[in-house]
Amino acid sequence: MRANPPPHPARPATPPTFTIDMNAHRIKWGLLAAYWLVQAVVHYIFAVVWFVAGSNVHGPGGRLFGNITDLEELIEHATYPYFVVATLITITVVTLAQAALVLPVARPSAKRSRGTPVWISMALAAVAIAALCVSAVWAADSIAFAIGSRHDESSDWVMNWRYAVAGGIAAWIPATLLLVAFARRSAASDPALSREDLLARTAALVFKGTMVEVAAIIPLDVMVRRRTNCYCDTGTFMALTVCATVGLFALGPAIFLPLLARRRAMWHHGRCEVCGYDMQGNLKAERCPECGAGWKPQD
Repeated sequence: MRANPPPHPARPATPPTFTIDMNAHRIKWGLLAAYWLVQAVVHYIFAVVWFVAGSNVHGPGGRLFGNITDLEELIEHATYPYFVVATLITITVVTLAQAALVLPVARPSAKRSRGTPVWISMALAAVAIAALCVSAVWAADSIAFAIGSRHDESSDWVMNWRYAVAGGIAAWIPATLLLVAFARRSAASDPALSREDLLARTAALVFKGTMVEVAAIIPLDVMVRRRTNCYCDTGTFMALTVCATVGLFALGPAIFLPLLARRRAMWHHGRCEVCGYDMQGNLKAERCPECGAGWKPQD
């Protein structure tokens, strides 16, 4: 009599896939990429209009705020090789600076579970503050020209890059110390403060400072425009250009940091970032038992 064959061992359950987690990951980076693409286009168009209009200011009795004569002038300026290279470099630097500023809120890696230190973002934000300080000096340099006691549109303080670098470094050091102290004081006063909230406050602080400086420069800038036929070389023009760039840099994180806050809060409060399942009892699990999405890496 033939014995019955032994039963086949039960097949292991098919492990949950990472489809949901990967889709969420792609959506997050897709939104950021879309924002940065739109930002790059707006930045380029604004730069073209700003510089073309600035070159069409013609002093007393002329066009005080500049104008654009025709579309061909815009196209010619937008395709000028030097302008293209300089503007694309500026856009790249601003985008990378924004990415570096929000790096502490990125998902912690397996090797560094706590993520990137926040003080790095504070030092980077201090660079923006230092740029505002230098632009304020440039604007102040135009006061003598605006009131008529000096006949040159710009001086060595505006045209010499060595002064700008030295002034920027001198302003960056105390700005970094102040922002680090601000971060520590904020964390001490509110232990539940998330990294998103701290960086959003920092970005908002830089943006508000930019707006205050722009508001202070505009009256002086109008006085300068009334006296010059070479507006692009004036301290107020360069100062407003720097302020616009710094404002764009700070505005980005202020917009998309709140979008990342909920996702980051779930990581830190022990919840799945896809379905919100409480993972407090399974912090070492590789996948969420509720939806099968990937969980944060093990330490």
